[in-house]
Amino acid sequence: MEIAKNTNYFNIISYCINAAMIIWLNKILLTLFFVPILIMMICFVDSQLR
Repeated sequence: MEIAKNTNYFNIISYCINAAMIIWLNKILLTLFFVPILIMMICFVDSQLR
């Protein structure tokens, strides 16, 4: 019974770690995707205002 309890606890921990990793990867990918678009938009608006 103890072994089953420990493996269940380990599964919960590994699941939490995986979820956190996926969230961080999504944040990094969104940042990498949006920052260049944001810079391009700012440059475009800047060139239009001149």
